[in-house]
Amino acid sequence: MLNGKAKVGISAVILLRNEENGSRNWIQFDLQGTADNRDAIGARLELFSPAGRQVSLVAAGNGYASQNSLRQHFGLNNDAIVDSLIVYWPNGRQEHFASFAANKRYRIVQGGGVTGIETETEEAPRSFRLFANYPNPFNPTTVIPFKLDRLARIKLEIFNIGGQKVATLLDEIRPPGFYRVRWNAVGLPSGIYFFRLMENSRSRVRKALLVK
Repeated sequence: MLNGKAKVGISAVILLRNEENGSRNWIQFDLQGTADNRDAIGARLELFSPAGRQVSLVAAGNGYASQNSLRQHFGLNNDAIVDSLIVYWPNGRQEHFASFAANKRYRIVQGGGVTGIETETEEAPRSFRLFANYPNPFNPTTVIPFKLDRLARIKLEIFNIGGQKVATLLDEIRPPGFYRVRWNAVGLPSGIYFFRLMENSRSRVRKALLVK
């Protein structure tokens, strides 16, 4: 993988590696193939997150940061989740998986699905973050990801361009962790909306565009 971003043709293939900022999100995959190719050499992974599409190839002697590792590492920048992953196994078989949390390591066995989840650490998230919604623009539903670094009562509210509150998605106590909330804007007119996450004295705001 290369640092930065590369566009190929019409669709963007985003290649990210988290090396400079420890607060950036990531995800790792260990693949196990068939008996005649247990390390799944030659497998190709396509990962889809709110930031875009990434591709990685399992090659002997290559791996994250050019180490001699078969583990596949993807930088996710600010994305808290991965929407889906497609694995193209060396024997031509394809498998599709969905909804992975960031900052974890997963093991995938050909024909056996995700058989185990290994985490690098069980520490709670170290920051209070509100991520960009996806898709954006949207019609009529979108997903709002966020993470909490401590147990707290939170509010997630939606406001229109005039500052009027049009929805309260959450008003409850939640433990630290990563979350996704789906907002259905059916019945609301097209336009710019703001979603605000509040926790005691802290708040975060982002903008969403509803296009019907």
